[in-house]
This record gives sequence, structure tokens and C-alpha cells, in this order.
Amino acid sequence: MRFGLKALLVIGGILRLIYSLGITPNAFTDNLHHLKNTLLVIQDPSALFFMPGPTFPLYYLINSIVLSILPVEYPFTRLLPLLLQGIQILLVYKILTHFTRDYIALLSGLTLVLFHPMLIRYGGLNYTGTLAGVFALMGAWFFLKNKDKESLAGFALACATKISGFLFLPGLLFTRLKKALESRYALIPLLPLIYLVFTRKPETLWAFIKQIARILSPLWFMVHYPVYLVLLPWTFWGMPHFKWPLFNALGLIAFIGLLPVLYGIIKGLPYLKRANKDFHGFFIVSGILFLLACFHTHGDARYMVPFIPFLSIPLALFVDKCSDSKRVGYVLNALVFFVVYSIALTIGTILLYAGGY
Repeated sequence: MRFGLKALLVIGGILRLIYSLGITPNAFTDNLHHLKNTLLVIQDPSALFFMPGPTFPLYYLINSIVLSILPVEYPFTRLLPLLLQGIQILLVYKILTHFTRDYIALLSGLTLVLFHPMLIRYGGLNYTGTLAGVFALMGAWFFLKNKDKESLAGFALACATKISGFLFLPGLLFTRLKKALESRYALIPLLPLIYLVFTRKPETLWAFIKQIARILSPLWFMVHYPVYLVLLPWTFWGMPHFKWPLFNALGLIAFIGLLPVLYGIIKGLPYLKRANKDFHGFFIVSGILFLLACFHTHGDARYMVPFIPFLSIPLALFVDKCSDSKRVGYVLNALVFFVVYSIALTIGTILLYAGGY
């Protein structure tokens, strides 16, 4: 591994460590939901079967095991999030090297994952979407290796962690339907649903079915939430909505400056299709469903956290195929700004919560 790549990993790792240990336990999802549920399981393991709403217990089970050997207090409650971030980055690197060995391409793909504001913000906290994303990346890795049993197991674990994990299944069936139907492991992803059937009241199950139905209905979103189609790029990049004008201005500059990165992702899709047609189909279907999920959640881009690491693949392929082009220069310049912006936003977020704003 070359020096530049190592330096990037060190800088990204330090930034995530600073954020995870610097942000307060009351920020975002920690004490409000995911850590709170973990503490309930530690106090009473039977709580795994009585989680509020259509929630799956896998994250709380794993986190309760980790915290059973550590003091159940901050900053030890951030150990699992930090471990998951490391595994996530390692899996992205392994998947990227499956498609390309080009140094600049790998650098570009890893930069997107290491410094994406949404991955930093929620990856540093107790958030089930991060674990679901890790399992999905495992499933994708086995998908690329044509190991169908292991791939199904990985995506099933993603489903057992967060509802959004089910959004990967249509893409998987779309590309591997025949193999899935022929395999006795095809029912593995249904195990989380069986958990719901035996642990939830009928009205909760009905609410879950309606939620999935809405996500799968593009017309529903276009009628109810057209404004979020416009706001999505803003929220997707983790743009700040602080009281500080400086950070709002920084968010606007970042939105404009990062357009070349979006351009690189879109232009990389044909190269992904040439590299692996099945994986391209899986990527497109999953990406569309996660976008629709954002509409369903009123434009809340944190629900795209499991899918965001996958965006590094077409970006890396675009850089690999166009390494001598001016277009790559624009993308790389945008990625440099991406790093600076992410560092500033991370520090600003820590100061915001530390200052009680």
C-alpha cells in the first residue's frame, strides 16, 4: 500500500476517532434510540423480543455483548461504532481492488467513504444503519465472488439489523433470481420477517408492510414529496443547518464544489456494467430504492447510510478509465475540497453540540 493511501487512511481514521469521542452521547441517535435499546437489552435480555416498532434486534444483541465486558458508559459505548467503521473501510477497499488496482482510482473511492459527512456523522454513533451497511458490503463481496449462500447470508443479516436492509433484496433477486429460486438458502433473508411475525402485534406488522409498500411506490413519493427531490443532494452530502452563517455558506459551497464527484459517479456506471453486468443491475435497483426511501422519510439522507459506501465503486471505475483526462482532474480537485469540508463540518458539529446550541 503506497504512502498516499496510508496517509489518507490515517487522516480519515483520526477524524472519525475525534468525532466519535468528541460528540456528546445526546447527539443524533445515541441516547434517543439505539444506545437506549442496547441498555434495555443489557438490563433484561428478553427485551430483544419486545423492541418498539418494527425494529430488528441484531445491533442491540451484538452491542450488548460488547458492553457486557466493558463499563456501560461513555466513551466505551462508542467502541462498537469505531470497530464497524474500520470493518466498513476494509470491505470497501477489498471490493474496490476487485474492480481496479489503479492507485488514483483506489484513492478516489476511499476518499468518498472516509470523508463522507453522513458516514462520519452516523458512523461515529450507535446507529443500526452502519451495521446494516457492513453486512451489505459483506454480501456484495461474496456476490462478486459468486458465493451465493454467503451472499444471501450477508444481506439477510443486513435485513435483521435495519428495515432498509430489505431494499437490497430486490436488486439481488433482479440479478440472481434463477440461482436464488434454485437455492435452498433463498429463504435466509426471510428470517427477520419471521422474527417480526412472532414478536409483534398485527398492527405493527401492518405498519411495516405499508412502510415497505410506500418505499416501492415511486408515484406515491412524486405526489407527496416533490420538494425532497430538489433538497436531496443538499441533505445527501450532510449539509449543515447551523445557526452559524459560516457553516451554512460552507454547505452551499460544498454542494457546488462536489458536483464533479456526482458527475464521476454517474459517468462510472457504464464502466461498472462492463466490469460486472449482474452487480451493475444490483447497484442500480438498490440505488433507486434507497433514493425512494429518502423521499419516504421526508428527505432524511441518513437512511442512505447503508448504500453510500457502494457509490465509491463507479467513482473509482470512472477515475480508472479516465486517468489521463481533464475530467479526472476536476473530480480529484473536488475530492480535495471534500476532505477539507468534511474536516471543517466534523469540527463544527462537535463544537455545536459541545456549546449546547
